[in-house]
Amino acid sequence: MTFPSLADELIFDQTTMLVRNGAVKNDFGSVSIINLFSSIDNPLPKTDKTNTSFVMRECDNADVIIVAYGRSTSFEEEKKAFLNALTEHYNDKLHTIIDSKGLMFSHPLSPFAHQWNIQKLDLKR
Repeated sequence: MTFPSLADELIFDQTTMLVRNGAVKNDFGSVSIINLFSSIDNPLPKTDKTNTSFVMRECDNADVIIVAYGRSTSFEEEKKAFLNALTEHYNDKLHTIIDSKGLMFSHPLSPFAHQWNIQKLDLKR
């Protein structure tokens, strides 16, 4: 996903709830929600080394990585660089949520993605 929220291990926001429900319905044993940007307080979000390191560590430990940052046209450069890095290191683990219109990279909050259709990403390195 793109931005973090105020949710934590005890307090869920709607995205966290939808991700946890989707994970259960798809027989995932656990889920880690990670974000491209580390701050919700910065009007111009940027990636940082600490967040990138955390994201990569979580990806190292994951069996499946679901890229679900939505299709907003905001931060295209950052999303492209992030996806390229994931493809370089984790291509075999990469998946996405396909919405009811057949579009990739659906964010769990999208009303068209509430029924998850998880598809392996076929990205060339």
